[in-house]
Amino acid sequence: MIDGLLRARDRARNWLLAQQHSDGYWVAELQGGTILETEYAIYLHYMGWGDAETYRLLANYILTQQNEEGGWGIYPGGPTDISDTVKAYILFRLAGESPDSPQMQRIRAVILKHGGIVKV
Repeated sequence: MIDGLLRARDRARNWLLAQQHSDGYWVAELQGGTILETEYAIYLHYMGWGDAETYRLLANYILTQQNEEGGWGIYPGGPTDISDTVKAYILFRLAGESPDSPQMQRIRAVILKHGGIVKV
């Protein structure tokens, strides 16, 4: 078992090194969840700098990243993460979405399914 793990580690390391540019860096798309967009919106609101258009643009983008369950993951296509989903809910509220809208009801149901805000 250990030999197999060591071979897998070596293959992974060798593949990564083969992708490295001769100057020592890697070129690849940086992918992540929606944490940058949601936390940016919360920051803008906290500082008093947010505006409806910015919130709506951020909300429009993160809506494209919603998973099948109706939540958001820590990486594209990932399973629901309670913290990311609660932050998305906050962003939609900042963007003026009614808590009674079907979209917000669905997000709220996902949040509750995953333990509610106490699990953030």
